[in-house]
Amino acid sequence: MTPSDVVLPLIVRCVHSHQVWDEIHKYIFAHTNTKSHQLGSELKSITKAYIIQYRTTLRPIIEAEPMLLSHEAKLERAKKSILTEPLSINVALV
Repeated sequence: MTPSDVVLPLIVRCVHSHQVWDEIHKYIFAHTNTKSHQLGSELKSITKAYIIQYRTTLRPIIEAEPMLLSHEAKLERAKKSILTEPLSINVALV
């Protein structure tokens, strides 16, 4: 189907050029408006799906991140303190 196949039936009865443009404008507006509503519905469903996914999957991960970072920082401090403390050996005299 070509644009001519779509437009030609709309403009066959037109006498003046402004009528042709009016018919084309109506056609495009109707299809654009329909597509706009369709995309709006899709956006709403995507948003709802994302919120559900966030609540079940991402939220626990995001909430766990500060705990993991804190634990990682403690490990790093422990590594540094082990490497910088002087070595001490307890020798028992017999």
